[in-house]
Amino acid sequence: MKWWTMVQRSMDATTAEQGRNVHAMPEHVEESVAYEGERPTPNRAAIRRKIAFALVVGDFSSIVAAFVIAALFRTGDQGFETVRDFLFVLIPLYLVFSIYNNANHPELSENYLASIRRGLSALAMATVALALILFFFKVSANYSRLVFGLGCFLAAAMVSVWRFIVVKLRRASGLHNLYANLAIFDGVRQNKAAGLSGVNAKAMGIIPDLTDAAAIARLGKLAEGMDRIVVHCAADRRQDWAAALKTLDVPCEIVMPELDAMGALSLRTDPYGRASLLLNSGHLNWNQRVGKRMFDLVVSVILLAISAPLFLVVAIAIKADSPGPVFFRQDRIGLGNRVFKIWKFRSMRTEASDFSGVVSTARKDNRVTRVGDFLRRTSIDEIPQLLNVVSGSMSLVGPRPHASGSRAEEMLFWDIDERYWYRHTVKPGLTGLAQIRGFRGSTLVKSDLINRLRADLEYVVNWSLLGDVRILIRTVSVLMHRNAF
Repeated sequence: MKWWTMVQRSMDATTAEQGRNVHAMPEHVEESVAYEGERPTPNRAAIRRKIAFALVVGDFSSIVAAFVIAALFRTGDQGFETVRDFLFVLIPLYLVFSIYNNANHPELSENYLASIRRGLSALAMATVALALILFFFKVSANYSRLVFGLGCFLAAAMVSVWRFIVVKLRRASGLHNLYANLAIFDGVRQNKAAGLSGVNAKAMGIIPDLTDAAAIARLGKLAEGMDRIVVHCAADRRQDWAAALKTLDVPCEIVMPELDAMGALSLRTDPYGRASLLLNSGHLNWNQRVGKRMFDLVVSVILLAISAPLFLVVAIAIKADSPGPVFFRQDRIGLGNRVFKIWKFRSMRTEASDFSGVVSTARKDNRVTRVGDFLRRTSIDEIPQLLNVVSGSMSLVGPRPHASGSRAEEMLFWDIDERYWYRHTVKPGLTGLAQIRGFRGSTLVKSDLINRLRADLEYVVNWSLLGDVRILIRTVSVLMHRNAF
């Protein structure tokens, strides 16, 4: 049965640079027939999100219901006033501790005891923290101990029951695998014995070559929605695949059958039971991705609400200054080397707009309008990228996304340094470590890119949510920079 089809129309615009062919990033990727076999189900992440959401909402509802029932044992309004105050503090505390100990991880829906134990652990930490807050602020005497004690007991019971129901429903659904795994076969026989979905690299036009941007883009599109990629290839191809797989935002492995006999080594095992070497863990784990996404959504929605009047003012100014659309949209290289459309306020004359990014903006650039010059110098032209953050194609903090045709000294960025692709293992950002260090503006010489790349790779390796907050705060001081033009 011909199944999942993928990708293939690419610009593959080939130009002679430094005595060899250089492939440009494809404008977009369409579907084409890959091979016959069982289709891997991508985007299992959506199912995992639903399970996690069910655990969170169910736990919150259980806690609220438990304390409301406890309040009914009190006469008058005092019981419900106590419940209101308790829940105002307890719910946020529970959210924090449940994230801290992975209490809402979708895999917990496979095991009754593990799920209940993790939920009760988060609840216990939250209630202890609430008790300490009441004690240290010397207000514990103002609240009913009956409501607090009974509420905690009922909450524990109801959280346990809800988590039991979630596991029961998961088992009844027949959903046995929460993850989409994919095998790539390059020059070796495709093994379908274990039923793992796989693709033929040659048939898909996937070449592990960091100088071939179109092939890297196809690999990134293939990895979209997957949770694990395992490559089977000849020994002389492993080095190339190792470099290519490290550019993805998905855990990746290479099968090494000769290591099967070394049982004492700490190795992964692919779904066929053969030893594989882990090359890329995806960098951010589940908790980190959830925390970063929640932070992005909360802050970007607030900033969008605050900047709504500014959108109107800027739109009127742009339309009054020059004919054309208010917004400028351009293809940029994003997470996993996949292309997305970025939003900006239009700052150039419509007929002179550069959608490929080949020509860097210069000082006193005659393509820039009068209003556009002000927008660029104040970084206001970047504000619409908050829409990208809300949609999920960007983050507030991360490596700045580049256009596929961006160059320095007439060389494509990945030709200057092949490590360029590794910066795309996290989402691109509105601002980043490179920007607060002053590395922004046009890339006229190679060092302009290299300085940014070093900062971007440092950010990828050392990512933390606190680090994102620090970068955001420091960004305020570089919004108007000498290189912003």
